[in-house]
Amino acid sequence: MGHHQTIALEKQKGIVEVNLVGVLNGIACCLDLLKGTSGARIINMSSASALYGTPELAVYSATKAAVKALTEALNIEFEPLGIHVCDILAPYVRTPMIVKAAVAATSVTRLGVHLGPQDVARVVWRAAHGKKVHWDVGFMMRLLRVSAMLFPFAQRPLVKMLGFSSSTTPT
Repeated sequence: MGHHQTIALEKQKGIVEVNLVGVLNGIACCLDLLKGTSGARIINMSSASALYGTPELAVYSATKAAVKALTEALNIEFEPLGIHVCDILAPYVRTPMIVKAAVAATSVTRLGVHLGPQDVARVVWRAAHGKKVHWDVGFMMRLLRVSAMLFPFAQRPLVKMLGFSSSTTPT
């Protein structure tokens, strides 16, 4: 991605369209069918970036935090309809979005990419049959979530250290 001020507004809006509006469209399109389906599930794709805004991925983080909040709210709202809503949270996954990015975010370089699509697929399968609201993919995601709960005061310094290179900040 890059530093926020270097990303064109149209590209930022495109990220919102795909990551948030796309989820809203999917839910709207399938809701009537899901209402009449026993054991219905909506499984949203959130991200580790939903836990705390990630530098160089600000708009991406904002959309994934919105998806996480939407998931939590709809999990409660849709319960009387018999629809379970949950999300998948993963750190970086070896996909073209990451491995073929023109510019790698500092956090990608520092944390590395240790998950493949098959790791996410395994968790999606479990989510399709489970009752949790948030499903973590991989040890790093569990570690991030637990550390955020136990040490909330450490989130900002940790994210800043792992995800931001002030030496490359454009003016």
